[in-house]
Amino acid sequence: MLGKILSGVITLFWLAMMALLVKSDVLPAYLAEREAARAPSYAYLEALAAKPRVQQMGIYLAGARIGQTVSGLSKMGDELRLTNHTDLELNSFAAQLLMMGGGGVHFSIKFEATVVEARLAGFRMEAFSLPRSEPLVIVDGVSTEDMLKLKIRQGSRVQSMSVPFDSRQVLSGLFAPTSMPAKLHVGERWPVNTLGLGSYGIQNGTATVLRTERIETEGVSQEAFVIGIKYGTYEMTVWANIEGEVLQQKFLGFTLVREKPTAEAESGGKP
Repeated sequence: MLGKILSGVITLFWLAMMALLVKSDVLPAYLAEREAARAPSYAYLEALAAKPRVQQMGIYLAGARIGQTVSGLSKMGDELRLTNHTDLELNSFAAQLLMMGGGGVHFSIKFEATVVEARLAGFRMEAFSLPRSEPLVIVDGVSTEDMLKLKIRQGSRVQSMSVPFDSRQVLSGLFAPTSMPAKLHVGERWPVNTLGLGSYGIQNGTATVLRTERIETEGVSQEAFVIGIKYGTYEMTVWANIEGEVLQQKFLGFTLVREKPTAEAESGGKP
């Protein structure tokens, strides 16, 4: 009888320890792997690029439209091209809201990336403050398996640096709409990554589908998933449809709203 009791206690202890092991070691690793699998990948974007895509979003600040951003996705041979061209005009009031002084300023930001075999091969980002013709900054990036090598040019200054990086990661940032996976559901999470333009390091964040709600874009009311994205203390909110298409995006006081691309944007020119 004592032997049966002892055997039962040992079995219960073993089951409890296995449950603890699963909870503390196996389950977090499994969940992290599952969440990482849901994050948008370049392979996913390549599938979307079978049909060239152009997305235009109006940029608003304090209710006023101050510019637009146009993103393109296309396939050329074995290369995937991601482009973004953003133009925004900050008048005196908008500049004051962003604590940039009292004068207005016009920014133009261009981004182009090349992906080969579902891995980021390289990119260039240029930022201009018009009417000046010289760029404020040019960032060239080349990726290896586990590093992103950057060359940053600001006027006559040139700085080179390398940061840890997985070339399969889809980078988001600036005013380009954040990539979202398709077939979303409330409660799911996945990792997101952006290139910090202050530190030029990779900032790791987490996206979480919070709820659904109806919003109106392009004159059409539709059900949207509300996704919260956190990079440390920095937060962004994105509204996307069931296919993962971004309908609206809010961050740092700016609101991006999807709109019908102009004919020029559709043809690959500026908006």
